[in-house]
This record gives sequence, C-alpha cells and structure tokens, in this order.
Amino acid sequence: PQRSQEDINEISKLCQELETKNKAQKATVDNAVKKRSKSDPKLATSRQHANMVSRKLKDKMRDIDRLEQEKNHILNDLDQRETAFAVQQQVLNASQPQQMTREQFKIFGAQLREKTKIYKTLKSQLADLRAEAVILHRTEHILTSQVHDADEFLAQLEHRRGIAGHRACREQLEKTAEDIAVVDQDKERTLEDISITVKKITQQLKEKKKQLAPQIQNLKEVRAIFQNFESEFLSKKAAYDKIAVGLDVERQQLEKDCNHAQDDALQEESRFHYLNCLIAMAQTTIQRVQDEDTWKSGQGRGLLPNFRCYEQLYQNKLNQQAAFADQLRKQRADIEQNQHISTQQRELFSSLKTLLDAKVASLSFNQRSIDSTHGGALPSTFQSFDGGQAFQVGNANVFQLGVSA
Repeated sequence: PQRSQEDINEISKLCQELETKNKAQKATVDNAVKKRSKSDPKLATSRQHANMVSRKLKDKMRDIDRLEQEKNHILNDLDQRETAFAVQQQVLNASQPQQMTREQFKIFGAQLREKTKIYKTLKSQLADLRAEAVILHRTEHILTSQVHDADEFLAQLEHRRGIAGHRACREQLEKTAEDIAVVDQDKERTLEDISITVKKITQQLKEKKKQLAPQIQNLKEVRAIFQNFESEFLSKKAAYDKIAVGLDVERQQLEKDCNHAQDDALQEESRFHYLNCLIAMAQTTIQRVQDEDTWKSGQGRGLLPNFRCYEQLYQNKLNQQAAFADQLRKQRADIEQNQHISTQQRELFSSLKTLLDAKVASLSFNQRSIDSTHGGALPSTFQSFDGGQAFQVGNANVFQLGVSA
C-alpha cells in the first residue's frame, strides 16, 4: 500500500527511538558484562581459552589434511614407481635374463631405505597429529559444554535485562572487526606489492631511457630531415593540386560533351531502327497486297488449300461469326419464350422434394412407432405409396403421386 508523508515521518521517528533504546541497552549489557567479568574472571578466561583451543584445533586439522594429502601423494608415487620398476624388471628379465649387478642393487637398496625412512617419519608425524587432534577434540568438547552453560546464563541475563541477542551482535561485530583487520592486512600487502612493482617499473623505465637515448638523438636528426622534406613536399603538392584542379575542370567539360554526343548518337540510332521497322512493315504490307493480286488473278499456289486469297479467308470467318451470332440470338429467344415454363417446373420440383422429404420423415416416425409397439413388423398399409404410379416420358422415368380417398 502507498504511504503518505505523515506515515513516513512517523516511521522515521519510531526508528530513531528504537535506535536510541538499542544504544542504551547495549551500554547496559556492556556494563553488565564488565561487572560479570570482574566478579567471575574464570568465565572470561574460559572463553579466551576455548577460542584459543578452537583456533589451534583448526590449524592442526588443516595440518592433518595437508599431511594426509602429502602421504597420499607419496603413496601414489611409490605405487607408480614400484609398478614401473616391476614392469621394467619384467622387460629386462624377458630381454636379458641376467640378474641385477651389485652396484645397481646397492643404488636400489639406498633409494628404498631413504623412501622407507621418509615414509616412517611421515607416518609417525601423522600418528602424533591424530593423537593431538583427539586430545583437542576432547578439550573442545569439555570447553564447549562449559561455555554452553555460560551462554545459557548470559542469555537469561540478557533476557532479564531486556536486551536479548546483544552478545550475538557483539560477537558478529568482533568477527567483522577481525575480517576488516584481515582485509587491511591484505590491502597492506597489496600496496607493498604495488610499490615494489612501481619501483621495478621505474627502474626499467630508467634503463630503457638510457638504452633509447642514442636512438632518440638519431630520431631528432631524422625528424629535422623529415621536416625539410615535408616543406618541399607541401610546396610541390600545392603546385600539383593547382594543375590538377584545372585538368579536372577540363575533364568534366569533355565528359559533358561526350555525354551529349552519346545521347545524340543513341537518339539517331533509335530513330534508325524505328524507320527500319516501319520500312519492313510497309514492305510486308506491299508484299501481301502483291500476293493478293497474284492469287486473285489465278497465279501461284494460293494462300491455303481451301482459301485462294485473304479475301476468301476473311469472308469465311465473317460468315462463321454471323452464323454463330444468329444461333445465339435463337437460343436467347428460345430461353425468353420458355422462361415461364422452366420457372414453373422448378417450383413444382421444389414442392415435390418438400413433399417427399415430409413423407420420408413421416414413414421414419411411423417405423419407429411400429418397432416399439409391434416388434418391427410393418403393416401392409405402409408397404407402398397410396395411389402412386410410374410411367416413362421420353427417356425419363416419372413417378406420379395419387390422391387417396
């Protein structure tokens, strides 16, 4: 839900009051803890001793894990070496059946004694660490039980004072302070590393400058020569640009003239092709006229086997179109004359279809009624249509319905 400004102000005041109460309760708890520590110094000593034992236990556990990893690594290395030695010994026995020499056997024995000594040393260290870990676990358990009772007492005291959870907050603050100290140490180491890196880079830069001093001097001399060449180049480039501008203007004018000439040539070429097409069409028309005169006079083989000339062909087509038009006019007149009869016949057929549909529906209904009453037997009254007769009209079979009495 939306909050108004008054709600926000009220919540802010409430937060400030709670913060004030929290500070007051924190001060009360600090005073109570100080008094408790002064009155019962064993409690503070027990807590410090428990923290010290816990840290020492964690360190020993990390040492145990590290030694376990080293032991596993050494055992794996020993197994691999023994396997490789066995394989090598088998290969040597297969290829050279003679035995190991005295010098080789001494070297192998020395290596084996050294590895055995290392193994026993690590094994004894591991046993000592495990025994110490057992003692530390037991000590931690005893101190934890004692601290648990002290924790219950402090929790009850905080609850009576109305500041429950203050000790957890304080421990969290102490842990945060330790983390901040660790981070500060990391920052200090990082800054030292950065300063060392900066010193190294500065030293390298000085050395590089000493190495590059002759090259820088040569570069200055070359730069002076370059400036002379650059001034000469710029002067010649300005002259070149001036001449290039005039040539560019001339080129554009020539291109413009060429474009006009090309457009004129294209127009003349298009007109030439157009006139050639007109001449070809006129020649074709003249040739057709000459052929028509020749075929009319009876010379030549004619246009087609059935038509001697174009006049006969076109006259035949005109006659065909006229006959087709007459036929269409007759069909139109016939349709206009028989339109009323056709419409009446369509209406009669529509009425007949409606009547037949109604009779089929009636028969279906009667059939269902008979099936339910007479067990499916159909009376003779409904075996056929009453008064219906069929006869043939032309090629069509016609069924006429009669009127029952």
